Amino acid sequence: MAAAITLRSSIVPSKQTTFDVSGYHTEVVVNKFEDHLFIIATQFMKLGTVIQVTRDTVTEEYQENVSLFSYKSSFGQR
Repeated sequence: MAAAITLRSSIVPSKQTTFDVSGYHTEVVVNKFEDHLFIIATQFMKLGTVIQVTRDTVTEEYQENVSLFSYKSSFGQR
């Protein structure tokens, strides 16, 4: 796996890395906003499906905190 590269020219802090997944060149970019992350993973050098993942914390009676994740497709097909 290649080392992550921090992109400093952007207002939004970003990190980018590349690696092979089953022999396919894969690029991942993470953009950090104040209240969320925008993660792009591509093997085709273009944006495909956009999925929004939300984490909620649920307090259980016998457990302290449990993370519950939900997702919805914002763009494209899933």
